[in-house]
Formats: sequence, C-alpha cells, structure tokens
Amino acid sequence: MRRSAAVAASAAAVVVATVVLAAFAATRLDNRPGGDPPELAEPPARTIATACPGWSADPLHSVPVVRLPPDFGPVTDAFICSTTRKIVPDDGEWLFQEARRITGGLEELLHVYAMPDARPTPTDDTSTVEQICLLSISITPPIWLHGAAVLAVRPPLGRCGNPIRGVYAALRRLTTQVVVSEPVRQVSSQLSIDSGCSDQGKNVMSIDAELGEPPSSESPQPLPIEPHLVCTYQVTESGDDWRLIAADRIGPAQLEPINSALAESVTDASCRRGIESRYAVMYPAERDGEFATYVAVDGCAVQQDDRWWRASDQLRALLSGG
Repeated sequence: MRRSAAVAASAAAVVVATVVLAAFAATRLDNRPGGDPPELAEPPARTIATACPGWSADPLHSVPVVRLPPDFGPVTDAFICSTTRKIVPDDGEWLFQEARRITGGLEELLHVYAMPDARPTPTDDTSTVEQICLLSISITPPIWLHGAAVLAVRPPLGRCGNPIRGVYAALRRLTTQVVVSEPVRQVSSQLSIDSGCSDQGKNVMSIDAELGEPPSSESPQPLPIEPHLVCTYQVTESGDDWRLIAADRIGPAQLEPINSALAESVTDASCRRGIESRYAVMYPAERDGEFATYVAVDGCAVQQDDRWWRASDQLRALLSGG
C-alpha cells in the first residue's frame, strides 16, 4: 500500500508539473522559412539579454543554473524567460521570445527555493525509489534573480532530482507581466495559414528518382471530384529545401480540365525526374495529403504513389498559370 501511494503521489506531481510548464517552458524551435521580423509598437525598456542573461530561444541551449545562495541579499527583480507563438496580422505565425517579470508571489517562492536538496535515506527501498523516479521525471524553468548580481536559480531537488514538494504550488501562485516580447523567426507564412499547405514540401519525385524505376505502363488515376489543394513549391538556393510559393483550392470546375490533361500522360523513359526546380502537388483538401499527384512544373514528370509518367504540356500549363 505504501508503494502504491508513493507511485500515485508521484503521478500527481507529474500532472502538476505539466500545468506549470505549460505556462513557462520554452517551445521547440521550428526551422521553417522566415521573413523580416515584425516591428514592435514600442521598444521595451529591457531586453532578453538583460532580463535573463545567458538564456536562448534555442531549445538545445542549456542555461547554467545554481542553487539560491544564502547570502544573495535583497532581490530587486525576478524574471522568467520562455518562447511563445503568436499570429502577426498579415504576416503569419511567429516565434517570440518573452521575458515575464514576477509581480507577485516571489517571497513565497524564495522561501521554498532556500530549502536544502533532499537526499535518499539509508532505509529507502532502492527498487521503490527507482520506480517512483521513473514516473516523476520533470523540469522547471530557471528564475532569474536580480540583486547585487544576476543569477539563474533552480529549485531545491528531491531524491529523484525533481523539485521538492512546495515548488509547483509556489510557481502556480506567481503573477507575472510580459515586459519583453522579441520576434525570433516566422514559423508559418500567411500563405500557409490561409491555404492549409505546408510551408515546406518534400519532392517525392526527386527522392524516388534515385531508385531508377521505369515509368508505369498503366494510366494515371483521375483526381476524385472533390475540393483539392494545389500547393506549389520552389527549391531554395541551397538546393536542400522546397519552399511554398503558391497555393490554391480548386473544385469540380477546375478538376475537369486537369483530369483531361492528366489522362494525356504517356510512358516515356526519356523523361527524367529530379531535374525540376518547381513542382505542384494536388490532393483532396479534407484528406491530409492522401491520393497526392505530383507534377514537375518546369520538368516533365507526373507521379502518383510510386508510379510515374511524362506529363502533358497542357497539365504543366494548367499548374503554372500558363
């Protein structure tokens, strides 16, 4: 019974930790394409570098943290830094780095943070402790304390290396105010948000070309008569990524000429895949990429699943605006 109670208590601690981290933990960095950062209405009085020295929006960056020194002295300010995503009108979704100034609850938090780390006792059952630790792994964001010096401090830790009891309750009772909000990079373009096309594409024609499979002798399947997304991608200057440059949603009226042009595709081994720098992919709008048809807009190929053909000039023209 004691062991079951300990495991249940540990699981509850995980739930509490998740609630706290939802408010303060940093989000993962997205490497999708970006543009010029949106301008802030008013320059902040502080910056991330002054509020949280050493902090970075890069999730792989670790911040050196220390225990709260007993002789730290008066705290003049305290901050929590993290990242968040925001919609910027007419400019898509951006990753922002924020500094939140602690405006209430700091005294209770400092009282908890001044407590010592817990240590296993000689009477602890090793297997029970290990099981509890596996169930209760969690993290908390550093708190930057400003006083005679500026330190990133961590909470006192228990036997599993997790914050001791009372830390999460103190964190939940904090009140904070955003005093710095700096754009980092764009994570979704406005075109992607409006259309539903991903900002980055994967050209399966170029990937499958390395397998050297001959063109299919069967005819391509017509597109099902339902709304389709048409997402067009251009290879980047580095040649490593494909960036969304155009998007459209088409219905039955536009699908009829596309299916007619698709039916004119022919088996032609002289057509090469992977030479295109622009391709379009068409798929039913409500099926999340299923039944996709890829067309090399400035090449020659059209592909469905692992089957491919030489596309007609008319099909490429319909997808290039020509």
